[in-house]
Amino acid sequence: MKPSEPITIDRSLIGIAAFQRNSWNLLLLQGTGERARVLSASSYASIGEVTEALHAAKGADLRIMHPTSATIVKVVRLPMVAASQMKQALKLQAEGMLLGATPACRVGLAPIPDVLGLDERQGLILVWPESAAGIVDRGIPSTAQFIPEPAALLPFITSDAPALIADRASGTVLLGLRGDNGMTLRSTRENTTDDAAWRASVRGSLLESLLNAGRDPATAAKEADRVLADAIETQDGFRGISRSAISAVCGMIDFDASIPVDDQKWWNTWALLVGAAIATQGEFAGLTELRREEERDAPTITDRLIQRYSNRRRSIKAAAAAVLLLGIAPVLFGWMRVSVLEWKLPSELSAFERQQRGVDRRVAIYKELANNGMPVAKMLGDLACCTADGIELVSIHLSKNQGLVLRGTARTQSDAAGSDIVARMVSQLRESKIFDAVTVSFAPPDARGIYVFTLNAEIEAPTVAANIPEDRDWAVKTFVERKWGKLSADETMEAPTTAPVAALPTNPTNPSTTPATAVTPAVAPPTAVVTAPDAPSAESSSTPTRGIGRRVETPPTEGATGGATGEPVTGPASTAVAIQLPAEFTDDELKAMSKEQARAVIGEIAMARKQPGLEPAVLERLNKDWKRLLEFLKSQS
Repeated sequence: MKPSEPITIDRSLIGIAAFQRNSWNLLLLQGTGERARVLSASSYASIGEVTEALHAAKGADLRIMHPTSATIVKVVRLPMVAASQMKQALKLQAEGMLLGATPACRVGLAPIPDVLGLDERQGLILVWPESAAGIVDRGIPSTAQFIPEPAALLPFITSDAPALIADRASGTVLLGLRGDNGMTLRSTRENTTDDAAWRASVRGSLLESLLNAGRDPATAAKEADRVLADAIETQDGFRGISRSAISAVCGMIDFDASIPVDDQKWWNTWALLVGAAIATQGEFAGLTELRREEERDAPTITDRLIQRYSNRRRSIKAAAAAVLLLGIAPVLFGWMRVSVLEWKLPSELSAFERQQRGVDRRVAIYKELANNGMPVAKMLGDLACCTADGIELVSIHLSKNQGLVLRGTARTQSDAAGSDIVARMVSQLRESKIFDAVTVSFAPPDARGIYVFTLNAEIEAPTVAANIPEDRDWAVKTFVERKWGKLSADETMEAPTTAPVAALPTNPTNPSTTPATAVTPAVAPPTAVVTAPDAPSAESSSTPTRGIGRRVETPPTEGATGGATGEPVTGPASTAVAIQLPAEFTDDELKAMSKEQARAVIGEIAMARKQPGLEPAVLERLNKDWKRLLEFLKSQS
């Protein structure tokens, strides 16, 4: 199947349509923004045919002539300022006149060209009130724009003669003329039943406008009579447009060769449409783009419902139907349920209902117990799995109404400060899905880097299984397995039978004194155990290699045994506790530390500096780290 060719829309093509009793007149023109060219002038029976003709010409811009009877005309004074400022001044005057009662899409604004060279400019405001219907035809597209008749009359207003449009059906009279005071555009209504009286009223309005424009009474009377004498009768009234004005208009627009420009009868029908075509180009374009409603997206189902039931009568009917439905539906459904039960259980209906009521009561009791009860043992187990290493709990308070209240201490570990450990516990409590809204408050750490904290949390779901990983679940992985790993079948947890000892040497000041007992040597680092020279070997010992009772033997260090030969330390150093030296850190690692971490490290350095028997290089390094940490804490305070 051959694909259809895309439709190309000519944006410069404009169709201006006017309703004339039983038909529609369509003027097709090509606009460039400055000057228009009339392409064709045709009549059609309906607005649907007008739209089809415009689409056949590949045009989409449809403008409808708007009657003067549904238009408010206002000529205002403007200061001689820049064009942008003049438009703003005109907009302010329109807002002050309308006070927001009319949408902006129904208001046309345009400054009038300074033809007479006045010290001030004039501006024109055309308003289509919402109370005025205008052209009522359901076939008019929603995208169509409207051109008021006063805007179409502007090109015909010259200083030579006034321009007049009188509509007998609505009684509307539109007058336009130029004088010493600038341009006058006036719309009035004369409601009389007699044609002669109506013509006399039109003459009076025209004479009044001429006098206001600066004409003397005699000249004004002659000019009014001349305009009425030269006026052309139309289907709806008469129009007074001078031949000189038509000649001036012919110089403002171009015509296709098929248009009979020299035929006066053609101008009697199409004069206003030609004036509207000129107004669509240039400074008067803002007067030719009125819309019935603001442009917006296609309404949704909700928008349509709101629009439909914004009507008071419809909303009352819908509310009454809803009340009746809510009142009758439960009764109807209950009757249907009983009818079905009677049909299924004709003889056991009462027993079934009693049993059902008993089940409902038990369900209610279970729900009440679930809402008010709390499994304390389970929650303590969940809390134990969420407590991080390094935290000691002083008190635990569990309550259905008050939630969880913990008080405890956090000790700085080798991998994190006390505050970081508490933050880790807060994160684990939130991840468990048992506790929510976890808050914690700290007290300043003491000299040992120990934090005292209070933690509060809400108990969200006490009976739900906690979301705890296996590596933190004590029921899955015990403390022994976490610390020493899982034991095999041939490994034992038996404690060592012999304790490592070191013999006290003979007192050099009293050679006769002999050692009566053995004492424990200086404590070694966590990864080494000090043994006596005659201690049994690893092969003959019954000490296990894994578990709590395991012992890892490493070559003795100088800080633990006093020398590289493994000889026991004598003197005061033999009873001192060996402290593990803090690791050296770089400047980047120092900058990444928090204040709490820096305090913890400086505490470890302080304890290490007090250890006797340190090498000079090690002591010098500790002193330098001490000073660096002090300067870092000063800069952070």
